[in-house]
Amino acid sequence: IDKVKEDTYKFSYYFDNDIPGKQDANVTTANESYQTTLSNYIARQTDYSTKATSANKEGVNQFYEQNILPGPNGDKGPLHGTLKFIEGVGEALNAGSTVEVLLQGSASSPNNVNYNKALSKRRMDSVIQYMLPLIPANSTKSLQQWKDEGKFEITQEAFGEEISIDGVDCTQDLPSSNKVFSPQAMGCRRVLFKSVVETPYKEEVVTPEKKTVVVKGENGTSNEK
Repeated sequence: IDKVKEDTYKFSYYFDNDIPGKQDANVTTANESYQTTLSNYIARQTDYSTKATSANKEGVNQFYEQNILPGPNGDKGPLHGTLKFIEGVGEALNAGSTVEVLLQGSASSPNNVNYNKALSKRRMDSVIQYMLPLIPANSTKSLQQWKDEGKFEITQEAFGEEISIDGVDCTQDLPSSNKVFSPQAMGCRRVLFKSVVETPYKEEVVTPEKKTVVVKGENGTSNEK
């Protein structure tokens, strides 16, 4: 019996330039969780708007509004996407499904390829640090506990700048004024939470064994029932 059907989630986590650290091409683990990263990024909105060129100012503010800020009711932004996922995934895990998550990390172009791939891994690690302590709705276990039991699986792909996002080629060598404070660069600095697959859980149906009863008739014959 299929207990849970396949479902899909897709949303993005965005990052400030060259964040998180440690800023080293050999370091692939983050020094902070995404919740801290996002809080600091939100606090820099005025700085971004001030340092953006006149041509980019409106686009930078729109990017903040559409992709980073939580909104007055907390119904927008990267953390809102996570909470919707947390609300939806608990039932699947409780039903015995295995939930598979694919994270894709990327970066904007002002650095070398190896560094940006390490930065992409640090970004995915910061998201994982944020996610694993969370407890899904209708569950008593955290995602870390589900992961330890082999029911919550995370696959990571680090692209660095070698990716195109919404028509923007992240390898593009932007003018110096656009390398940090532009919507093009901001869009490349992200982790895409690409999909979740709730693998159907098969409930084994046990068929009772048929028992044979031998009944002897008056004439001595035997009949099986």
